[in-house]
Amino acid sequence: MMQFPYFLLAAILCSLVVMQINQRIASPLLSIIDRWLRWLVFAFGGAQICVDFKLIDRPFWVMVAVLFIAWFLGETF
Repeated sequence: MMQFPYFLLAAILCSLVVMQINQRIASPLLSIIDRWLRWLVFAFGGAQICVDFKLIDRPFWVMVAVLFIAWFLGETF
């Protein structure tokens, strides 16, 4: 079974590939997919970093939710 960081790395690579394809095609659907993928990578990746380095003593899912909301607020301002 693959470890979670490898799934994050695969999601990052998929996001980069989708971004490159979207620059050539300019598809609204690909743009939406790339944006959601970046949100998920930021939320899950940041939570994984916080858990691995023991930066914050909260459950993983709480960190994912907080970082997802933080990325949402950062994107909308």
